Amino acid sequence: MPHPLAMDTYTDDEILTAMHTYEAATAALAGLSATAAGILAQRRRAAALAEAGPDASRTVQERFLTEAQAAVVDEIRLATGLNLPDATARVDLGRSPHARAGQIRTALTGGQCSWAMARAWTQATADVPADVADDIARYCLRPRRDGTALTYALFRDRLSARLLAHRGGAAQRDYDLDRRDAYATLTPHGTGEITVSGAAERIQAAIDRIDTLARTIRRGGDGRTLAQLRSDITLDLIIFGDIPALGTPLPTSTVAGTPRTTSNPEATPAENTTGQDSTGEAGPATPAWVRYFPGGLPPALLWVVVSAATLAELSDDPGTLANGTALPADTVRDLAFAAGSTWRRLVTDPITGEALELSTTSYTPPPRLREAIQARDGTCRAPGSRIPASRCDLDHNTPWPAGPTTADNLAAKSRRAHLHKTRGQWASRQLPDGTIVWTMGTGREYTTYPRQYDQNAPGRPHPDGDTSPSTSPLADLSTAPVNDQPVNEELVNDDPAVAADLAQGPPIDHRPRGRTAPTKPAPRPGPGRRSPGPVRPPSLDPGPPPF
Repeated sequence: MPHPLAMDTYTDDEILTAMHTYEAATAALAGLSATAAGILAQRRRAAALAEAGPDASRTVQERFLTEAQAAVVDEIRLATGLNLPDATARVDLGRSPHARAGQIRTALTGGQCSWAMARAWTQATADVPADVADDIARYCLRPRRDGTALTYALFRDRLSARLLAHRGGAAQRDYDLDRRDAYATLTPHGTGEITVSGAAERIQAAIDRIDTLARTIRRGGDGRTLAQLRSDITLDLIIFGDIPALGTPLPTSTVAGTPRTTSNPEATPAENTTGQDSTGEAGPATPAWVRYFPGGLPPALLWVVVSAATLAELSDDPGTLANGTALPADTVRDLAFAAGSTWRRLVTDPITGEALELSTTSYTPPPRLREAIQARDGTCRAPGSRIPASRCDLDHNTPWPAGPTTADNLAAKSRRAHLHKTRGQWASRQLPDGTIVWTMGTGREYTTYPRQYDQNAPGRPHPDGDTSPSTSPLADLSTAPVNDQPVNEELVNDDPAVAADLAQGPPIDHRPRGRTAPTKPAPRPGPGRRSPGPVRPPSLDPGPPPF
């Protein structure tokens, strides 16, 4: 292996040779990682089959195997930091028999292909027979005639061509359509992208319509570029649009920020909705799914959390979306002060920065308990998860009825993590201070905490005892469901009001099993910092469990 400290003495050709060696080593390590993942998954799958029992039906066996493998994938993500597609592909490639994946594994560990190529092959050939997958691998890995390295683009082209040859055009289209999706990617700079896949004719019709609208507006004298107009029109149609056959415009009071929509910054809410009175019947060209919304489509909803200091323009600390993505302070203030936005006060502990109380009188006890837990947790309390608590199940850490339906025994858990626990792949126990200790199938333990809303608070002591001093004089945070409908006794922002901040997902500590460090007392608040004092949770009778 070329030594990096000697690189200055290498010729240009030797430097390129060194880079090739390093890239080959990177690929080889990924191959070894996949082998290890396969061994771990096979062990867990064998244990799952044993648990299901010899008399279990094939359906039950498949369910046990799927759940066991999903838990292994998530444990690999926690231990390595890999994303879900990479961790899943590592397991799938590692446990594939040699007749299917031998060529790809050999090429990967030998540095003849990259991990990106191996992952693409693993994902694309998952549903084809082993001999077909092997044939595709052989075709894709052929060396180039000019002696240059095999590129990812060429590998993907070969992969697509071979799959098309094996499946046929119609089958390949059906395969791709089965995987159609829409997802968003957010950037650290307050921007993002939406990616939508679907039938080619629908995609082309959609972009043609958007482009036609953009050109019409541009000819009318709008100063934005066509690219900017296409973006603004697309987002406005998604956020503010309705299905004409429903004929029910969105209530103007439910969509915060409509006076400042992207396509018409000066418009009023009424100018951004169209339609006639609903007849309850859909026209022949109306999508079938509209029958699930007889009263009209629900409005867009955006939750943001922000410190009172940011709202008062005493600080430019960013706000935070429910999944932990930061928004610039100016953007958050614009959302907060838009007509129709709804605020809620969220009081945080001055030391830990965690939620103490959610102020609202508009709900009956069970919904209020759910809201209080969602505010406390912020996101799913499983280690590594960033799924907003509002999209999670409320799970009894000690199963009901042995465990009570109280805040001390309930936590927000994504459906995936909830199933891991329910099926016995993972275990969790909730401590009196709100921390949750998770035990994985491997025996590793991870501890998660309630969301720290106030990032300037010292926070809970780390297991090594380190704490950071507090610099913020404010511990009272305000949360705003920015596009929520007004509810009883909540402040609706007719005047300027306050909206939201974004903290990262709950912090995670990892330690060997059986060595959970106790929570240590934190230092007192610094000078000038007001402590709201202890806030006792209300005594609630939530009734039956939520599931």
